[in-house]
Amino acid sequence: MELVNGEDLCSFVHSRGPLSVNRACELFQQVADALAEAHRSGLIHRDIKPSNIIITPDWQAKLLDFGLALHPHRKLTEPGTVLGTIGYMAPEQAQDPHAVDARADLFSLGATMYWALTGRDPYPESGNLLRDLQIRLTASPPIIQQIRPELPEELCTLLNRMLRTDPDARPPSAKVVAITLAGLSRWAPQVIDHAPNETETEQAKVVIVDDDVPLRRLMRLYLGDEFVISDTGDGDGLREILVRGRADLIVLDVNLPGLSGDKLIELIRNDVREHRRPMILLISGVIPPESLGGMLATGADDFLAKPFSRAEFRSRVRGLLGRRGSEPARAAAITMRVGVADMTRTPLPPSLRPAPDPAPSSPVRVVIDLCGHMFRDILSFSPGYAGRLGRYVRALASAAPDKGQHSRLKDEQYLILLETVAPLHDIGMMAVPQSILHKPGVLDTHERLIIQTHPVMGSEWVKATASNCPSELPVLSLAVEVIQSHHERWDGAGYPDGSAGNQIPLAARMVSLVSVYDALRSRRPYRPALSHARAIRMMVSESVGQFDPVLVAALMDAAPRFEKTYQS
Repeated sequence: MELVNGEDLCSFVHSRGPLSVNRACELFQQVADALAEAHRSGLIHRDIKPSNIIITPDWQAKLLDFGLALHPHRKLTEPGTVLGTIGYMAPEQAQDPHAVDARADLFSLGATMYWALTGRDPYPESGNLLRDLQIRLTASPPIIQQIRPELPEELCTLLNRMLRTDPDARPPSAKVVAITLAGLSRWAPQVIDHAPNETETEQAKVVIVDDDVPLRRLMRLYLGDEFVISDTGDGDGLREILVRGRADLIVLDVNLPGLSGDKLIELIRNDVREHRRPMILLISGVIPPESLGGMLATGADDFLAKPFSRAEFRSRVRGLLGRRGSEPARAAAITMRVGVADMTRTPLPPSLRPAPDPAPSSPVRVVIDLCGHMFRDILSFSPGYAGRLGRYVRALASAAPDKGQHSRLKDEQYLILLETVAPLHDIGMMAVPQSILHKPGVLDTHERLIIQTHPVMGSEWVKATASNCPSELPVLSLAVEVIQSHHERWDGAGYPDGSAGNQIPLAARMVSLVSVYDALRSRRPYRPALSHARAIRMMVSESVGQFDPVLVAALMDAAPRFEKTYQS
């Protein structure tokens, strides 16, 4: 038995108030990791709640009270502990405490995180057990944005998914939750544990630069009185504001008349001394998100596509200002961006295209070549898989229309990047046990959940690599989009994020389609290879809602080239 020195989460929040974003992410990442280990051993906790989480003085989480745990070989719960805590239990547990799996714990973990961030019970108990049970079975899950609209959208999305009534709509595993929280904690504002000095209590100065006057007014309204706000419609006005005084954050539209976005970023970098350099949030309703992401290498700190909600805009602004207060992280970010500029010596062209094709000896090319061999030997992909994906991408892009988002597929530099990263889409499969990868029969629920962790695992690996290879940031940023989202579906029924429609990055939509075609044509442990005609028929007629309809139409035109590519 271990004597733990600490305070339970319930008492902590009662005495100190709701947790900050980075504190909550750090704490619940630890709890999710602990749950992942328990679930790996076949244990379901079934009673996760604030009073069962102890916080030590060094901010370590201890998950207590497995007295209600469901053991894989035990049919009954312990005497006197029939259900758990009504306000934190999953709906399916309220119906039958024996017929639950790991996803019930994810619901309870989400309810506990809701408490930690708001100080409110997600489902307050009335004292009437039958009434409370009925509410648990019928009530809609609480929406945390209604209480804390400033929280990062990504955190709210995760929490809302964990509290879904349908277990299938929740994250696939505790490990996925832990990985997601780890990523969020990197960008969350740092906690100030000391008394704030005069500088810290001074209102932050935000400059909005956009030629759309109504939108400037709306952004002012979104930010309210929390910040000192200036606004202008062009680069000259921005320069005048910077000459008059400091700015902590610049919200910058990249489509201003006169100067392009990268030129304005260069202006800010050159005109403002490094220790006073503001954070830069790029916004655009025209430039695709992948191009905005590529501009991070030129000196911006984050980007946001129009249109955006009040909660999303405020959370990005507050998050960036919080990061500005963390000098080590800020210095590291500046060093990485300057390093990219020094190594390339070439600003982004006016079309805002990503960097050109990496040299054959670049780290990315070496990793892709290595992955080709690993995929062949470990994942049983057929020889030439990486090369085929690139040729499929070319064929599909040539058949796609030159309008809207899909006009991006006519950009040669973008296609070169997409060809380069496409073979990395399944790199997260390296974390999946061989027994699951090569199972000849149908996967069970637990095995499917493990498989569904691979996009998050792979994208986290590439993000970690990008931090050590700043010169490869444009290509690795696109790789993260492909790896993270290539199993999303057009109708929103995919994983890991449940994105739908144009929320799914174009690069991921492309790779999703071409990789499925090659997979259908190849033999798998559980089925034979399909013919070209059968594969095309399945993708066009029998997979409604899975793929981008525009790309499906392009596939029909490009089908002969797909067949020729596979046979070669």
